[in-house]
Order: sequence, then structure tokens, then C-alpha cells
Amino acid sequence: MKGTALDILKQQLKDSPDLVCQPFLIDGRTCTLFYIPSIVDQAMLQKNIARFLLAESRTGSWDAFRRNLQQGTAFPVVYHAISDPEEAPVLVVQGKAVLHVDQTDDFYYFDTVQYQKRSIAESQNELVVTGPQEAFIEDIQSNLSLLRHKIRHPKLKMKEYTIGDYTNTLVYVVYIEGMPKNEVLAEIDSKLQSLSIDGIFGIGYVVEHFKESSTPFPIFQYTERPDAVAASLLEGRVCILMDGAPNAVIAPVTLFSLLQASEDYFQSPFAASWIRTVRFAFSLLSILLPSLYVAITTFHPQVLPAHLLITIASARERIPFSALTEALLMELTFEALREAGMRIPKPVGQTVSIIGGIVIGQAAVQAGIVSAPMVI
Repeated sequence: MKGTALDILKQQLKDSPDLVCQPFLIDGRTCTLFYIPSIVDQAMLQKNIARFLLAESRTGSWDAFRRNLQQGTAFPVVYHAISDPEEAPVLVVQGKAVLHVDQTDDFYYFDTVQYQKRSIAESQNELVVTGPQEAFIEDIQSNLSLLRHKIRHPKLKMKEYTIGDYTNTLVYVVYIEGMPKNEVLAEIDSKLQSLSIDGIFGIGYVVEHFKESSTPFPIFQYTERPDAVAASLLEGRVCILMDGAPNAVIAPVTLFSLLQASEDYFQSPFAASWIRTVRFAFSLLSILLPSLYVAITTFHPQVLPAHLLITIASARERIPFSALTEALLMELTFEALREAGMRIPKPVGQTVSIIGGIVIGQAAVQAGIVSAPMVI
């Protein structure tokens, strides 16, 4: 190792103008406190760390201070020794306050992390009438506290991973001990341990790593609701949370779990079962209806009642395209309108999706591009 550990720390953080290096002279020896003000709890740092260092600098004995420091009694807050001095720069940029002891390679760090975060808000994508209204935010500790508020049991287990060579993003696997299959936990652990990437900025990075082959079917269930995660954990499933992501993913996933809603848990069994049946039936209709329309109008018109067949035939009289092309054009148009409604600003998005669908659909019918039954 070239140079002292202190030299290495200063070299790696030399182009960081927001770094604070605060020296304290104690009995003729110097201790230096390193931290970045924008990502630390400065009130806690000044009250529980800097104040005690100032007191030691006035009347303290160096030998007594070193002894207390090594015994873990020098400060009223928990701190840890750094086993590898080269880890000190990483801890500083993660929001820790790092203390260096003069003329040694001894470093100690304090958990002073405090990033800027938004408050717990109402779920925007999974709205319910009855039940909790809170949703996950981008701060991982807040999300874990929401889960612990739901499941207050020592068997709620969490395993921590640090992913990303540059981002050092925290990822947590959360489960209830004894409920998930060991094979599921082993596979998730193996995949996360083998994930080598420069950085991750969304939980979708983790999900894509689990896909062994290209498949259009989801292998995880996304949710932004703590109550949905808690209910899934009690069903024996596993949740993955990531720092910086306002949602979680749940595995394993089935078709029926994807058709559940958070509000189902707060209704009577009869009402929830009925709503799930309706939801499942209309999901099938949305998938099969365009195909049935093409198949019946093109190959099996005899299955339709005569008056309905005449209505469809008259509507398609001026259409220059086949029923298959007509169906594909409408599917593409609806996807374009949906994407536009999602990506443009919210006040304009709803207008575009609703008015755009009506105007474009009516214009397509009048222009003879598609038939009226297809728009309906």
C-alpha cells in the first residue's frame, strides 16, 4: 500500500469540494473527522461526536481517549472500527462520519446517514377505497420500517446485499423464516451474489438479471403498497426491496396473484371472490376478443346470427384492409394512446388518452380505415 491510509483517503476524495475534514487536537495529537454535510445528520454529528471531541481537546488525556476509543465508550453513540483502511473513502461517500487517529491507520465510522427524502404519501398506482393508503418511498429504511410496522415478529428476516461497483446500492431480501421454500431463497441469493454491474438505478435491473431466457411473461409482481407485501410474505413468498426504488417486487408469481388487488384483503370472502372472478373473466376477454373477431368474421361467419352478420358486413363494406390488419392497426393505436397518456404531463395525459381515443377512433371509422365494431 503506497502511503499511509490517511493519504489514500485524501487522494481518493481530493476532488470533492463538499468534503469536510475537521481536525481535533487532543493532548498534542490530532484526530480528523471526515464527512459530507449534505448526506449526514449534522445535528446528531455535532451533538454526539464533535462536542465530545471538543471536550477531549480541552482537558482530555490522549492515552485515556485511545483506550476509551478502542473499548467503544468514547462516544454516546454506537461506532465501529474499520478493519480495512481502504474502505474509509467508500464509507464517507455513503454518508458515514469517519474518524482517523493521528499517526496510525486506525479509522472509526459513525452511522450518520441522512439523505433528503419525501414523506410517506398515498399510493398513486394501486388505489383502494378501504384499507391503508400509505405507499413505499425511495428511502429503504423508511420502507423497512413500514414493513416492520405491519409484521411485528422476530421471524421477519432480512438479508442485505450491496450491488453496483459505483452506486453501492443496498438491496434487501425480506421473508418470514420457515415460510418460503429453501430452493426459492437459495436461487434468489445465488442470483444476487452473482450480479456484477457498474450501477443500478431501479429495481428493474435486478428483475432482468433473474430472467434466464427471453419471456414475455412476468416472473415478479410489482407493488408499491406495504400491506400487499406483508400479505404476500404471510403467504410464503419473498420480497425484494432496493434503496432508491419506491416499489418492491414479490416472487414467486402466478397468474392468480397478478389478478389480485390490495383491496381484496379488506372485503368479505364473497365480495372478493366475485370481484376476482369478474376481473379474471374480463382479462380473458381483453386477450381473446380481438382474435375471436378476426376468426369469426374471416373464417366462421356462419356462427353469427344473420342480423348481426349483416350489420358487421355493412360496416366493413368500405374497409380496404383485412380483419387481421384492421385489428392490428387498432391495437397499435390504443398502445400509442396509452403510452402518450403515461409519458406526457399528468394534466394533459388524461385529456390526450380520453379525447384522443374518441377523436381518432371516430376519424378512423369515417375515413374507412377500420369498422365501427372494431372501435367499440
